[in-house]
Amino acid sequence: MSVQSSADKPYAHVLVMPTSRVPMSKASVYNRALVEIAQWSLVPRYLILVKPQDSQIDVEKATEEIMNFARQINLPVKIQIISVEANMVDDVVSVRRAILNIKQASKAHLRVFFALFDNADNWSSLVLLTTASVIRFLVWEDISLEGFLYLHLDNTGVITPQRLVSPSLIVPEKLSKLAYNVLKIVASGADTAKEIHKKYVKEYEKVSRRFIIKELNRLIKAGLIERSGVANNYTYSLTELGRLIAG
Repeated sequence: MSVQSSADKPYAHVLVMPTSRVPMSKASVYNRALVEIAQWSLVPRYLILVKPQDSQIDVEKATEEIMNFARQINLPVKIQIISVEANMVDDVVSVRRAILNIKQASKAHLRVFFALFDNADNWSSLVLLTTASVIRFLVWEDISLEGFLYLHLDNTGVITPQRLVSPSLIVPEKLSKLAYNVLKIVASGADTAKEIHKKYVKEYEKVSRRFIIKELNRLIKAGLIERSGVANNYTYSLTELGRLIAG
């Protein structure tokens, strides 16, 4: 089988490692998954594999095997393996940052597809579901969530793909571009209205400090940042929800 890569439409696929015993190596499972994904005309240029904490996979060997197979079917895919450590915020942040790094390298609109094996461990699957919800807030990074694939893996190694409904947002309201940029500035370490305003004007556009304070208040109401201290001496920091999106 040979597939045609689409350079103008880069896709990143995020998959969780299956945990059940099958008569093949983990790399072979992913190789078959690549074929199924490619047959859906969703040719991946980037593949992020999420490795459960207790997995004994040989990362270098699996990566080499998958890349060799990808070359055989004319699929120049780049692979990154992310380990999850049973801390939801840290795990989601790790996967989100991996996707952002891919976007920076691709220098084009990035379409992200998540694929869940039905026998992947529950924690890793939950991490991907949460990350997918977070990815919807990266529209201002020129990243879009394209959807989900459910990959059923039977005892003989046959994979049957099926589309799933994308998860809902983790917070009810959408973020404006301005609010998202303010959130990123808080994530960078600026913690006073004066510092946040100064950095915003330097990196984005000229606005008043009062305007920034209004956005900070909206972010507080959304549960993405918290404020401490007293009037005229407030400091701002990300909540755990805020860390999921911008941490």
